[in-house]
Amino acid sequence: MKNKKEKVIILGGGLGSLVTAYEITSKPNWKEHYDITIYQLGWRLGGKGASGRNQNVFNRIEEHGLHIWFGFYDHAFRLIRKCYEELSRPLFSPLAIWEEAFKPANFFVLEELVNGSYQSWPFHFPMNSQIPGDTTELPDSVTYPSMILEYLNEYYKNRKQYIFPENEYAENQGGWKEILEWVEDEMEGMSLDVIEKAILVLKHLLNQLNKDFPQDRFLKYVDQFIDGLWAKTEKKIESNTEARRFWILVDFSLTNIKGMIRDKVFENGFESIDDFDYREWLKLHGASELTINSAIVQGIYGLVFAGRSQYTFAAGTALKGALRMLFTYKGAIAYRMQAGMGDVIFTPIYEILKNVELRLNFFIELGS
Repeated sequence: MKNKKEKVIILGGGLGSLVTAYEITSKPNWKEHYDITIYQLGWRLGGKGASGRNQNVFNRIEEHGLHIWFGFYDHAFRLIRKCYEELSRPLFSPLAIWEEAFKPANFFVLEELVNGSYQSWPFHFPMNSQIPGDTTELPDSVTYPSMILEYLNEYYKNRKQYIFPENEYAENQGGWKEILEWVEDEMEGMSLDVIEKAILVLKHLLNQLNKDFPQDRFLKYVDQFIDGLWAKTEKKIESNTEARRFWILVDFSLTNIKGMIRDKVFENGFESIDDFDYREWLKLHGASELTINSAIVQGIYGLVFAGRSQYTFAAGTALKGALRMLFTYKGAIAYRMQAGMGDVIFTPIYEILKNVELRLNFFIELGS
């Protein structure tokens, strides 16, 4: 007796539905095993990412809001690259290849609220030679703190002449003498100021944590660095924009490192701290109010559409997402679609499903 086909009903034409249908129909001889139907309420596929064109206003794109893909969306890019490859559109047609549909976006601006007015805080992220979707392998999470310190060091080197004009305070060791003694011999002859040296020491000691250096001592030095930097920048917080931003970035970065170590995130996973709101978790590990209410933290909340005063972002999810976004992107940190999501994402998937003769019924409302 011939095997009976498995009947699959997919409700709605959102991204999850279309990807499910695409994955099933990508299997060899799928028609011998499955009978698939998609029921869509209206005619616009895509769910919350659906878009259309207003023919009365020069075919203007109309969709729910601005959407971008980040450079760490490897599974998404792998799928959409495969779709464009399967379609093999003529090269002279619009959006013929995925590289035409997605363009790198490496310049972002946060709006910082200072004394009742907003100031732009620009960030430029360098391109790298990787291509999103080529691999889904991730670095060991234990390496993230070292990446954070490396970013801090680069940020400081590029702006130190504005943070400490005419080298003021930068050579004063203050309370960092104990920290700097650790790699004094290694730094001999290196053209580094005291802040660069202190960051280098923290990175050096971080690498020793899994060997023979006590964790509590490392955390003590992290606190000493934060306290020492605050002593150097406290009087400049309102008058020197670059000094204020560097302080916020250091306090934010090192608080995350402290929290990950103290809460054993590397051993227990990021989800182990999801019972905390991210702002709550930062405060628990010593972040200042200036940092907690900063444009950086608000930007992380804003990415998931959380309001300015909402505490709705699980700490582990927020932290993991931020680390993935900043340190595991491929090519660009983000990619802007060159048309609506309906054009760039859902039309290619629909065309493939149509080509394989999958049933997709529009204007269907299901009753109870």
